[in-house]
Amino acid sequence: MTMVHLFFLHYNFCPIHKMLGITPAMEAGITDTLRNMSWIIGLIDARAKKLNKPKTYRKWQK
Repeated sequence: MTMVHLFFLHYNFCPIHKMLGITPAMEAGITDTLRNMSWIIGLIDARAKKLNKPKTYRKWQK
């Protein structure tokens, strides 16, 4: 299901469509800038869970 969401996000915000001359999101008035894949990747990274790294590490004991 996530791939379908990514497809629609890309379809509506990234390419300029021949019939409209702009993206569907621009036509709907959602945005006024053309987006690219790095913007989508930035959205994914912003929503990703942060790792819980310990502040200090214990030394390995044999």
